[in-house]
Amino acid sequence: MVIAYGNGGAIGDCLESLYRQDYANKELLVVLDTSSRDQTAAVVRGFMKSHPLSRLKECSGVGRSRARNIGWRDCPSSVIMFADGDDLFEPWYLTEAIESLAKNPSAGGVCVGGTALVQGKSRVQRFHQAFGGTDSRIGSFQGKEPDWAWVYRRECLEEIGGFDESLSQAEDKDLCARVRAKGHRISYVGGINWYHRKPESLSSLLVKEYKGGRRRIVFEAKRRQYLTASVSMIPIIYIALCLVAILYLGLLYSAVLLVLGGFAYSILAISSHRFSPEPTDLLAFMPVIVAVRIVQSVGAVHGIALLALSRGGLAHPDFGRV
Repeated sequence: MVIAYGNGGAIGDCLESLYRQDYANKELLVVLDTSSRDQTAAVVRGFMKSHPLSRLKECSGVGRSRARNIGWRDCPSSVIMFADGDDLFEPWYLTEAIESLAKNPSAGGVCVGGTALVQGKSRVQRFHQAFGGTDSRIGSFQGKEPDWAWVYRRECLEEIGGFDESLSQAEDKDLCARVRAKGHRISYVGGINWYHRKPESLSSLLVKEYKGGRRRIVFEAKRRQYLTASVSMIPIIYIALCLVAILYLGLLYSAVLLVLGGFAYSILAISSHRFSPEPTDLLAFMPVIVAVRIVQSVGAVHGIALLALSRGGLAHPDFGRV
């Protein structure tokens, strides 16, 4: 099943790739959020007219996690594959996932390897490509199971009640953690089996990262990942300290501290991820990394403020879904 909201430029290709899955006994269910303000609804409805093995379920303003819950609860299948509307899937994706579940009876879900969809040679596109695919991320687990998955046995979803509808970021990690907490394993299928679209411009990347930083705070608060939340605020705290330092050290020395701090932070960010840029790209990526971490930090501070207001009963903020 796939949720469709605000991705009119990509949902058509996504649906075609899902429809072409070579697993025979399948049904494609599209959960369309009609509150989308772009052409998503028109593209989805046009697709439905020419693809008879597809089924449409409409809702409005429900959010990502609830849309997925609406979808899987309406699917009679024993295995549910979740998809985002901006992804592309190789024809063998579903077959590989179901075969992995068959080989691993103790597995409640399966994580299928993929990579970013890179369609250009801009600095931002090269930046996405430098992170590699999920095989690199799995390698960093050092024997541990994946902490996310998009294919599950239906019985596992029923056991935990599906997605937490209060989350609009990292809801996949939360679902996976709850499935594993019930004693189910998560298997892994390596290789490149799907492609995820990434922002093509720096401005769109920064907007996405800001929103992600804001929404992720809800997940981190639920999972009590207070250290992670604190670390995400380091860039904005450091900038604030450099601004205060102007009063004591002057503009020049404070600017030097800011530049050196940004350089050191970008090196730390590169070393802490499976990030392998070409040597010629390393310096070019540093401003991108610093900018991304700053907007994530601003988003995290905003998210913490919204969450505090919400829990204090002073407001009922909307953390957003896009």
